Amino acid sequence: MKVRLKDIADQAGVSIALVSNYLRNHQAARMSQATRARIEKALSELDYQPSWAARTLRTGKSNIIGLVATMLNYEVNQSEMLALFNEAVQRGFQLFVQYTGECPERLPGAVKTLLAQGCDMVIISGNLTDEDCSALSEFASKVLLINSNKTAEIPGRTLRYDYESAVLEALDDLAGKGHKNICYLCNKEWRIDQRMNAFLTRYPEENLVDCNFYKERSQEWFEQLLTEKKSCTAFFCINDFIALELMQYMLLSNRKVPQDYSVLGFDNVHAAALTVPSLSSIARPLAAVARKVLDQCEAIIKDSNHEFVVEIFKCIYIPRSSTAPVNICKEV
Repeated sequence: MKVRLKDIADQAGVSIALVSNYLRNHQAARMSQATRARIEKALSELDYQPSWAARTLRTGKSNIIGLVATMLNYEVNQSEMLALFNEAVQRGFQLFVQYTGECPERLPGAVKTLLAQGCDMVIISGNLTDEDCSALSEFASKVLLINSNKTAEIPGRTLRYDYESAVLEALDDLAGKGHKNICYLCNKEWRIDQRMNAFLTRYPEENLVDCNFYKERSQEWFEQLLTEKKSCTAFFCINDFIALELMQYMLLSNRKVPQDYSVLGFDNVHAAALTVPSLSSIARPLAAVARKVLDQCEAIIKDSNHEFVVEIFKCIYIPRSSTAPVNICKEV
């Protein structure tokens, strides 16, 4: 049997209006913690399930936010989604997710699906190009973009990660430790990569190494890398997983980190701090971005004409024991 507001109010010993305000997280819902606890207990005991369709018809808002995720196969993107989910829940929103993979042609369809499901806003997270943004222009009033591409944007609806400043800080730190020849393990065809662009302001293109980004890297591949780059004393990797693979191969081939080579990753996955030696890395400010994204979503839901200047969030360089001065001789 459907649970009514009156049932909840009777069970909790409060008014129907108070229950209604509580469920809507309305400003008028001022009450003691004891009263909140009674309402929450009544909701639990009666197994109350809110009708999102009814709420949408009544208020014009569903309190549902959509997320189009393009790279959930990477831990950092999963962590970003979790940060957005936690922030949304704290503010009384549900989060519906569509996963497109790295297939930009799926983006418009994913947005349409989420809007058809009643989402008030749709967040899109990925490394989007100008072409991707153009394809999404028809939804501009209902979308918010978190982009790791330095240039592409949806005007008035874009937040951006700044990789470059943290990469330059890390490279300068390695240079200060005496590393004159550093190689970047990357996807050389990915020319919009902020990391690559920052690296090329310090080192020549010949220091780029295509790391078979979408393929398995064999022990033979790593041995060829170290043989061809004998003069290299430090490796910067496009992500932590490739950095950890490199460190593992060095361990298996009796090379030492950081005594023989320094290794720097990117993304600051959980394992980075747990390896021996621990991996120096660069972290995205996921919690700060999630808070700002939900701030802007709430502002747009309240006023569909709300716009803001592109907001940029600097990443954070985290030096650990995998990077050290050249020819260091110590136990790690």
